[in-house]
Amino acid sequence: MARIQETSATSYRAFLDYLRQNGELLDVHKEVDANLEAAAIVRKSTETRSEAPLFHNVAGAKNGLWRIAGAVGALGKTEETKYGRIAGHLGLPITSSIKDVVNKMLASKTALPIPPRVVASGPCKQNIIRGAEIDLDNLPVPMIHEKDGGKYLQTFGFHVVQTPDEKWTSWSMQRAMVYNKNHLVGLAVDKIEHNGSVREQWKAQGKDMPWALVLGGPPAATMVSSMPLPEGVSEGEYIGSVLGYPIDVVKCETSNLYVPATAEIVIEGVVSSTELANEGPYGEMHGYLYPSDIVPDMPLFRIDAITYRDNAILPITATGRAADETVRIPFHFQLEIIMLANIIITYQHTILGPVMSTEIIRRTQEAGLPIKEAFVPFEGHGVWAVLQVDGAKLREMNTTAKELSKKVADVVFQVKPGFFLHRIFLVGDDVDPFDFKEVTWAYATRCRPGMDEFLFDDFPGFFLIPFMLHGPGNGHVGGKMVSNCLLPVEYTTGRDWINMSFEEAYPEKIRERVLSEWNELGYTSQP
Repeated sequence: MARIQETSATSYRAFLDYLRQNGELLDVHKEVDANLEAAAIVRKSTETRSEAPLFHNVAGAKNGLWRIAGAVGALGKTEETKYGRIAGHLGLPITSSIKDVVNKMLASKTALPIPPRVVASGPCKQNIIRGAEIDLDNLPVPMIHEKDGGKYLQTFGFHVVQTPDEKWTSWSMQRAMVYNKNHLVGLAVDKIEHNGSVREQWKAQGKDMPWALVLGGPPAATMVSSMPLPEGVSEGEYIGSVLGYPIDVVKCETSNLYVPATAEIVIEGVVSSTELANEGPYGEMHGYLYPSDIVPDMPLFRIDAITYRDNAILPITATGRAADETVRIPFHFQLEIIMLANIIITYQHTILGPVMSTEIIRRTQEAGLPIKEAFVPFEGHGVWAVLQVDGAKLREMNTTAKELSKKVADVVFQVKPGFFLHRIFLVGDDVDPFDFKEVTWAYATRCRPGMDEFLFDDFPGFFLIPFMLHGPGNGHVGGKMVSNCLLPVEYTTGRDWINMSFEEAYPEKIRERVLSEWNELGYTSQP
């Protein structure tokens, strides 16, 4: 039998070991209740940048179902490990920068796909229950927020579906809540979500769609399943191009679908082509819960089997204000001239930022725009993007702020990541787009209100944002802006000032002396 590869990128359990070894995981052995208490601890640990909790003693757990872990994609405890949990999803060192993460993802864009490796069995097959043995009502399914519409089993996993002709397999993230003891209600919306497009193909044949839900799958798969990949591109193959080697998959018990062999829990069944129910509300990424945000007519997901590792671990996220791992997004989108569909997409604060950034860099550079770097900052709750402009290339274009902003808007707001964005900051190459303090400094001092801000009201808008869905104006179109944080001279002759920072305002010898004597001066912090 082929040896299963378990690294921080390919195994959720190995990933938790990686966090533990680097001081980013807290093993909690005190009994914890899945009804709000576990999520509340996860939320608090996220907001305070404390260790990610792994709850070993969950009230009501039975037969290895289940332990609970959360905040594994949140920001790290220290500045040195700030992005380490995100980096670990890709097998990078704990001290990696966010730029390292973006560059790793960007490199995969030109790499050849590497299909998964099929193995006969794996850890996810250590336990199997079927049929009448399945009863979600008797398992500790988490209640994430007090006012949520129900208990959410799926907040940090991904769905696996395949077209009837077996030519395309989609792994994608959408939330799902418990409907009854053997059904979930979740997202599958045609033309918006890939699993919805696949479901429509099965529905056209009068059949329910075979489906699997992977909980505690390979961290790299969790990250890639949130990426805006084109329809027809299989995430399982794309993960191979990101890592440089294939991940191991095994065949499901009830269908011809294949799922990661190292997964903690795999839920198997079918998505109904006819049975529908209401879903939500759910506390969202922007830090709001609107009781009226109930999503009607979502399909039921029937559970026929559950396979799981010994002493399995259920990953959860407690969404809220930045910065957390995931974003559950209910929104209205105009599918036809007068028909609105209500949908919810699952994305991520800390993980979505890097994957969206990767796509924005690629698209803008392919369009010949002078963009060096792009980043979707966590503080912007996934709706702001910062684009660093290459000054030399900008001056070669002989353009204006208005013209550049229009070109950027035409590219970014028309690609899938751009749908979620509502403000783009253009900054010079002396501003680090990954440092939000520098971005706000540039915005505050270089962007003149009114004259340097360009409104675009003809692009589809991300209506989950409170100012769209619950504010004035059209809730599904417009509200997009490019803020030019470049001074006029940056378009013509280049910078004519010196930034008053430690690095630029002092000669090298003085800087070296200060750094070498820092602790001798009495400071206990790192310089």
